[in-house]
Amino acid sequence: MNGVSYVWDKKTASEGKASLCLSKTAKRYFPIAQWSHTVEHTGSARALAVSVQVKAERATKATVDVQFLDGNDKSLGHKWAAYIGAKKQGDPPANHDWKKYSGTVSIPGGTRRIAICLQIYGPGTVWFDDLVVAYAGGKGPKKDDSPSGSAMLKDGFEAGQRIPEGWQEGASVTGVSYVWDKRTAFEGKASLCLKKTAKRYFPIAQWARRIEHDGKSRALAVSAQVKARRASKATVDVQFLGAGDKPLGHKWAAYIGAAKPRDPPADHDWKEYSGTVPIPQGTEAIVIGLQIYGPGTVWFDNLTAAYAER
Repeated sequence: MNGVSYVWDKKTASEGKASLCLSKTAKRYFPIAQWSHTVEHTGSARALAVSVQVKAERATKATVDVQFLDGNDKSLGHKWAAYIGAKKQGDPPANHDWKKYSGTVSIPGGTRRIAICLQIYGPGTVWFDDLVVAYAGGKGPKKDDSPSGSAMLKDGFEAGQRIPEGWQEGASVTGVSYVWDKRTAFEGKASLCLKKTAKRYFPIAQWARRIEHDGKSRALAVSAQVKARRASKATVDVQFLGAGDKPLGHKWAAYIGAAKPRDPPADHDWKEYSGTVPIPQGTEAIVIGLQIYGPGTVWFDNLTAAYAER
């Protein structure tokens, strides 16, 4: 395509030694240039979660596009999982170092093949690395496409009696309310909520769930839908336990709130947060902690934890 370079860049990477690059000098949006990869869809999952690390140099418009095909390769439509660049007239182009972009898209009925397309429309340069694609709901494919073979946990917080099945409230903290909210949800009828009025960060309050570890996989990918109301600091924390429940450390898979001292608190409707964390050697159990530090309110829904490569 005139004005477009397709580059397998072995000098630029978020991790490892390579990335996929698209560089466009032509000052037009069409035709679209793309790198693409097509996979079979053999399960009944109704949604797909996509995340990728992106580096951009004056990129006016680029996307991570998900395209759906039936058994005869007839198009059933497409959805953008991520948008890079100027969204409104007058906005500047994207110009940043490595940054994670992610999104969840619905899968139309009748889909038999899915194409993941890394696209560039307007002039500029984009690099893509660390692409992760995972089913986000329903039954997965007959053979799990996650890198290490299985999702550990998919939870919409629907089942249970006094509290959601499998979850525990943390210690009682003055100024903190633990709420199994049956009126607020991203999907379904419920979510887990933490509300803190006390103007301090400690002690931390959390909803927690323990999962036994297979002892083999070396990384865990976690995603959740989060709604926030003036949340100064909340996290999705992954805690690792060894023999005898000895703590082996923890990693934040997601951070919600003010990242710097003068940043505003998080205040938004449902939004996906995700991250991949390494699993230390000797880990026998993993605890997912939905935490609140500072004042504010957060709701969590559609939590997924799956083994991943790193």
